[in-house]
Amino acid sequence: MGLPYLYAAPQDADDWKKWSFVHAANHYDIIAAVQEQKGQQLAQFILDPMDPDNLGTWMYQHQEMHNQANAALGTSGFDLLGLDWTKDDEFQIWLKLNGSEHTRLSALLGIG
Repeated sequence: MGLPYLYAAPQDADDWKKWSFVHAANHYDIIAAVQEQKGQQLAQFILDPMDPDNLGTWMYQHQEMHNQANAALGTSGFDLLGLDWTKDDEFQIWLKLNGSEHTRLSALLGIG
């Protein structure tokens, strides 16, 4: 699976489980790499498992993890909170932005 999988829209519950796992694993890899390479400890939130129909604080914690990684690396990212997952066109945009940010952060850290 890996980073390319983050761009694919999950089609069923099994796809969501896989997507959630791969996505969270990359976040945790980013946190570990920032700690190792930059000596900075980032907050780690539980991103897996997740329920796409009941996100609760997931979106905010997820955005905070992106914000912290970007701050540690001196880069800027996207506002992933501004898109509505219930609208298919916005969800597709969210997947693209999120995936590209994961790809960029991973490349900067030499992981993924």
